[in-house]
Amino acid sequence: TCNADELTLSVENSGDSGAGTLAYNVVLTNAGQRTCTLFGFPGVSLVNDNGNQVGAPAERATNYVEERLTLQPGTEVKSVLSIANSANFTDGQCKPGATKLRVYPPNDTGYLSIATEISSWCPGFIISPVLKI
Repeated sequence: TCNADELTLSVENSGDSGAGTLAYNVVLTNAGQRTCTLFGFPGVSLVNDNGNQVGAPAERATNYVEERLTLQPGTEVKSVLSIANSANFTDGQCKPGATKLRVYPPNDTGYLSIATEISSWCPGFIISPVLKI
């Protein structure tokens, strides 16, 4: 299994957003010296500057098939993070104050964090399993 300490994290707008939803690719890269595998869903949360979670962790998407992926050093995989647009909710449904995305690789208790443009958690915060790029 690939561990958090041998992975790097990047996030990019995927451009595959549907009506009222923004989509991001959460990219994990094997920065280690050994081949490792990932299978399943990463744990994803929004946190504030103090490291406190904002809203609930991402729910697991149900429209994907999980696949065990082998990562040679330098290989990347992605998970698709879907976020409902906060403009579609009434006051109080979304939680503001997020500044970072915290990602736990599948089957690992270690995590990686990255600054994010996503500033609010809203219902409809959903993550896919790891996927080939």
